[in-house]
Amino acid sequence: MKIRGGKVSAHRRKRPFKIFLSHAPADTVLARKIRSLLVRHSSSSVFTNEDLSAGENWQSKLQKELETADVFVALLTPESVGSSWVLQETGAAWALDKPIIPLVTRLDILDRFPIQLRGYNAFELADLDTPAGSEQFAAALEHTLAASHVV
Repeated sequence: MKIRGGKVSAHRRKRPFKIFLSHAPADTVLARKIRSLLVRHSSSSVFTNEDLSAGENWQSKLQKELETADVFVALLTPESVGSSWVLQETGAAWALDKPIIPLVTRLDILDRFPIQLRGYNAFELADLDTPAGSEQFAAALEHTLAASHVV
């Protein structure tokens, strides 16, 4: 497993993990499902673009959320590999040295994404619709989140 970053000390966390979940607008329903799983099964707060308000300076908000996130999760689907926002947010997370966790609909999606994420611990979402699969996904992702924060 290779996750960049992880500069948080090994002591027990006193606050929830802050996760930035990047996704294409076409993947909003799937992103909601993932967010719900993460919130339900781990000590996490999850930011998505749905947390932006029409009247706020959304560029500032995105930048702040990326800077303060403990972990960056990229939802990579056939739709998102062509999304300039997913690409920009992933590049910003990489530049900020954030731990990056790719969530993919198929592993070959990693080869189509312009930023090299093949060396990161990626999760396939094939079984997300089954109760057992979603439980297994949440447990594995929580384990990865915890491991990424140990120096």
